[in-house]
Amino acid sequence: RHIGICTLLRLLEEYGVELEVHDDSRYWQTGNRAELASQMALINTILNIFAKDPQALAALALGEEAKNIEIVEVQVGKAFHEPKPEWRREWGISADEN
Repeated sequence: RHIGICTLLRLLEEYGVELEVHDDSRYWQTGNRAELASQMALINTILNIFAKDPQALAALALGEEAKNIEIVEVQVGKAFHEPKPEWRREWGISADEN
């Protein structure tokens, strides 16, 4: 995918689109597939480490202050309902329940 996106961006440049691309793998600058594979392996290793230990990411970013951070599990697909403001919370209650 990375190579495909870089190819697409090069094509856009040919049509006059001015781009500023930041590529940590350096594939954009070098076109070196071996370096891309090496960098992507490193990135995937780092992501796997932090996926197993999210507190490690906080410790890396924040140092000692990371001890005070609570890591919560993200629930994908769960609907979020914003609570009604205090003045609207009793709307819709029938008259005999008031």
